[in-house]
Amino acid sequence: MAEVIAEDGLALHVFDTANGDERLRFDCFEDAPHYHFLDPGPPTNVVMDHDAASGPLLDRALGWLRADLAGLLRRAGAADLAAAIEPGTVSAAVDVVAQTARYVSAAGRPVVVR
Repeated sequence: MAEVIAEDGLALHVFDTANGDERLRFDCFEDAPHYHFLDPGPPTNVVMDHDAASGPLLDRALGWLRADLAGLLRRAGAADLAAAIEPGTVSAAVDVVAQTARYVSAAGRPVVVR
């Protein structure tokens, strides 16, 4: 039986809206942050550990999505999706995701007043 590990943190998912396949996932966890390149056919899940010394994974992931979503998708085997990217649309979407992610992260943490 697989061990269940409780994680604390946010996860960002990138899906192909045409068929619902998940292509990228950034698990911005407190412990063991990592990200995935996912290819549904043949099923492949490449997991990359994140070096916390380079900063929080959430910040890095948002920067990567903004700067090179096409490259990330190609690495996940989705060259067709990469070719269809409209940079203006991606930029606006990442702005919304960033704002929402920061709100959710802040809301999930208790505030301690001393």
